[in-house]
Amino acid sequence: MAVATGMLLLVSAEILITSSSASTSPATGNRVLAISYLGSLGVSAVAVPGIGFLYERTGGFTWMFALLSLCAAAALVAATWLPARPAGSPNEPPRV
Repeated sequence: MAVATGMLLLVSAEILITSSSASTSPATGNRVLAISYLGSLGVSAVAVPGIGFLYERTGGFTWMFALLSLCAAAALVAATWLPARPAGSPNEPPRV
């Protein structure tokens, strides 16, 4: 359990730091990270009671998986609408 918790913390920190602050100026990077952490903590606080609510009402996790698959599909559709970043833009990550 300790290993799983450590991995979860490392992955969530890496995702937030690389995706949020890389696309902003240094002056607003801290604010973006703060809002990002606040959002993730808020979703976490709602997720646990929501899972309990769905399990209590339906008697299983089938509807939760259906709801999560709809959320994933919505995220995929939203990601396809993101604009492409032109090559050589100032916020482009360095090539390794």
